Amino acid sequence: MTIAAATVCLYVIVFGIALGVLISVLVVIPQFIYQLPYLAWAGYTDANSVYPATKDCSFFKDTINATKLYKHWIFHSRLDF
Repeated sequence: MTIAAATVCLYVIVFGIALGVLISVLVVIPQFIYQLPYLAWAGYTDANSVYPATKDCSFFKDTINATKLYKHWIFHSRLDF
């Protein structure tokens, strides 16, 4: 009975690791690729000094700022962070 329980525990651990990798591949990597032009723009234009709201942002806040920048580029609207 202990070998079966150990096997089940091993399967649960492997499933948890696989689920974490799957979430990373499906969410974090595409989100990072989505942010790359924004991050390049922010570094090139020194956006931290012009737009203080972009200074210390989290990974998810950078996605929101990237969307605002892309809307500005596409629709030529006012850029506000």
